Amino acid sequence: MVMTHPKIEKQLIRSILQFLLACIALIMLNYFSSSFFFRIDLTSEKKFTLKPVTKEMLSSLNDIVYIEIYLDGDLPAGFTRMQRALTEMMNEFRVFAGKNLQFSFVNPSADTDEQRRRKYYADLVDRGLNPVNTHDKDDEGTVIQKLIFPGAIMRYKEYEMPVNLLRNNKNLTPDENIHSSIETFEYEFMLGLRNLLTEQVQSIAFLEGHGELDEFEAGDISRELSRFFRIDRGTITGPGCLDPYKAIIIAAPRKPFPEKDKFVIDQYIMQGGKVLWFLDPALINADSLAAGYSIALVNDINLGDQLFRYGVRINTELLKDLSCNVIPIAAGEQNSSRFTPVPWFYYPLLLPPSGHALTKGIDLVKSEFTGTLDTLKNAEIRKQVILHSSAYSSTVRLPALISLAEVGQKTDPATFNKQNLIVAVILEGTFRSAFVNRMIGEFGADPEFRFREASKPTTMFICADGDIISNHVKNSAQGPMISPLGYDRYTNQTFGNRELIMNVVHYLTGNAEISALRSRTLRLRLIDKTRAAEQAIYWKGVNTLLPLALVIISGLLFSFFRRKKYAYNNAG
Repeated sequence: MVMTHPKIEKQLIRSILQFLLACIALIMLNYFSSSFFFRIDLTSEKKFTLKPVTKEMLSSLNDIVYIEIYLDGDLPAGFTRMQRALTEMMNEFRVFAGKNLQFSFVNPSADTDEQRRRKYYADLVDRGLNPVNTHDKDDEGTVIQKLIFPGAIMRYKEYEMPVNLLRNNKNLTPDENIHSSIETFEYEFMLGLRNLLTEQVQSIAFLEGHGELDEFEAGDISRELSRFFRIDRGTITGPGCLDPYKAIIIAAPRKPFPEKDKFVIDQYIMQGGKVLWFLDPALINADSLAAGYSIALVNDINLGDQLFRYGVRINTELLKDLSCNVIPIAAGEQNSSRFTPVPWFYYPLLLPPSGHALTKGIDLVKSEFTGTLDTLKNAEIRKQVILHSSAYSSTVRLPALISLAEVGQKTDPATFNKQNLIVAVILEGTFRSAFVNRMIGEFGADPEFRFREASKPTTMFICADGDIISNHVKNSAQGPMISPLGYDRYTNQTFGNRELIMNVVHYLTGNAEISALRSRTLRLRLIDKTRAAEQAIYWKGVNTLLPLALVIISGLLFSFFRRKKYAYNNAG
């Protein structure tokens, strides 16, 4: 007969009980975890935490949203990082959307047939995606050129929405641009989703009748806005004619506004309407300036009193800035002249404040013959500066002589002693009517028209430059050719005009919560590439040998304590 030692029997029973308790605990944990959902984000910047508006939108989906992301295949390092961040973001989205969000990564260059591949590229461009040409070096130093589509197509029912994900700020390094792009992923996708889910398309109107930009001069921004809104153009016909519109755009008027038109705009604002004012401070004859000089006259469009009542004064002056764009100036003899780009202080490159959600990461904004404005104290109005000059600027009172001879004069930086002059602001709050205590019968108002002295809470954008929203138009045999907004044909650069205006429009038209998603900030942790190359062998050795050493040491320790434990039991 085999006799069981009492201590061994007791230890065996204890082990069986521990095993059973562990099984019961795992079963209970699995049951409760399926009933209760929680996630813990331990990153310092809450990298994996979605904003409440995002969670609400994703949770409310009642049909499937398909997202095709065109970042797959052999990608440069920066875009591989974008792909990884997009995968993390999509998985976060699926936590709240569940099966109603499906995504996939597509390689647009997968087809080996060049003709079919080019056709596929053209189709993606037609659908709204912007490609970028990249030049990357392999380990041997060979330059490899690739066409990348850093964007996605969102589809919901029969609708689709392009989402361009790459920010291309020329003042940032490539790594910083990738990082800035990753910060705005949540904003870009939620903005696209909001527009896909909106059943009734909002309308925006460009006003006409006061010398505003025509359909070609404002063609690029109109085309971009038409992806999200219905766009109309027309004149003011009477009180209430603007009420159907979510916002109106007044783009660089050159003729005075009659009082009856001002009254219609005023009462539209009082009803909660949104207005974007792009107002040139001066009238300048471009043909005369090309010949050498021109007189810059005050652009009196009869809006000063109305804007003053709303809390803004547009100054009768032109802004000059050392941070400016260039113009081509002919140098040499007539028959052998060549054009040299020279700085033109009257073409300021305006700065969007980096700390504001609307302007975060936006490139410099191109402007021409820009003015400045002042904001007035009003406790009911909140003011947000959207564009300002650099730290080295000055002003010229109007009227003024503008001469191309200035480009050849020596510049004294001490004369550019003004800084951060305001060019554009957003005003939010309750506005007082500019027509209080005035007879309104003369403005064609219906006898039953209800005049409002104070507005509903609303928002407006005021900019002391009309060229910010104007694109270059080139006449050709095929018709007018429209350049992208913000594109400068002399430097071949595209500035941040279009992105800024789109952000402002989205903000004014009710996407303020989504616009706030642009404020997401992630810490940029870049690898020192020089140091990494120098210490490559060392770190490869550490990463290879250290795990093996840990396994061996753990095995030896386990064997030692196991031998010691059972030696003690046998001795007992």
